Amino acid sequence: LGALGLPQDIAYLCHHHVGAKRYLCATVPGYQERLSEASSVTLQHQGGPMSPAEVAAADADPRWPLVLRMRRYDEAGKDPHAAATSPR
Repeated sequence: LGALGLPQDIAYLCHHHVGAKRYLCATVPGYQERLSEASSVTLQHQGGPMSPAEVAAADADPRWPLVLRMRRYDEAGKDPHAAATSPR
């Protein structure tokens, strides 16, 4: 994505989107069970929940909280019951 001209911070967030899912499955009780059927299937192809070593490496990255926040925003955008808001 960086090669396409997107800022490196944006490319970083996109690159770690799947990692955020794997992290949350490993660290948040019940998160994996709340995934859609399709997301549960892709999780297995993506390596499953992170290992403790992977979680520790993610936690050591100062940008990791932003990755998790972006993952939560993405999830909220898929909620059909969420209140619609204007970007303005």
